[in-house]
Amino acid sequence: METLDTTTLNTAVPVVSEALNVAPLNMKSVLASYTLSLAVFIPISGWMADRFGMRRVFAAAIGLFTLGSVLCGVTSNIHVLVVRRILQGCGGAIPVGIVGVVLVYLHLPDYREENTKLLDIVGLILFGSGRFRPR
Repeated sequence: METLDTTTLNTAVPVVSEALNVAPLNMKSVLASYTLSLAVFIPISGWMADRFGMRRVFAAAIGLFTLGSVLCGVTSNIHVLVVRRILQGCGGAIPVGIVGVVLVYLHLPDYREENTKLLDIVGLILFGSGRFRPR
């Protein structure tokens, strides 16, 4: 999905930058926000599935990605677009949206761990902040 997302958006940069009334070089944050968000939230996805159940987490991820996609589609401000791309990255699922949610509830078993450890918030923050170094 990362490759497809990046390829699609890179191809659309001239049109999107014109629609947002910004220079194409200003689109770097829009391009990076999805991948960065995805990288930050991948480490907790396994823990979330253990804690809340695979079906529930996967369905929420698809729903979040779909919501982010819809919101990106109606955005007319580059800063808001970056925030909405981060929302997409949090979901980071397949873009089949509502059909995907229905299929998850019909076919995906709801495995979950009985006893899960607390989420390592400090580790998550350190991991996420280590991925982004402002210049």
